[in-house]
Amino acid sequence: MRALTGTAQDWPAKLVLLHAMKGGRSDLTVLPPLVVHADEDAAFTDEVNAKVG
Repeated sequence: MRALTGTAQDWPAKLVLLHAMKGGRSDLTVLPPLVVHADEDAAFTDEVNAKVG
């Protein structure tokens, strides 16, 4: 599970990214927040750019 935030501000996340498999028996892992935008100019962070191509 990973919280998604718009920018690197200290604002609370409003979305959660969840990856699950039916019948999976693993423990829940909470990852650090994923910051989507590097700044207010709507440029994506390097991590988001790497994931979306």
